[in-house]
Amino acid sequence: MSELACNIVSYRPDQQMLDANFNLWQVETLLDQAASLIDRCLDDFKDYSSLDCAWNRFQVDLDSQGKQLELDKNRAGEGLSDQGL
Repeated sequence: MSELACNIVSYRPDQQMLDANFNLWQVETLLDQAASLIDRCLDDFKDYSSLDCAWNRFQVDLDSQGKQLELDKNRAGEGLSDQGL
């Protein structure tokens, strides 16, 4: 293990130092930023879900049109063979 990794693994913060350096006013700013990020994520998720739904509808329509085309080709082929008899 590298020296840096050992330092990271063995790091134990001093609770008194953390308590002394902790500022309550920073929490509100961080929570506001977190709320903003969550709102952006929700908006992006809604957009993604809408695109995913549209893509799935497109795929279903494409598949059904492909199947309909195959049926039409088969019917046309049967019609030609019936006319040849």
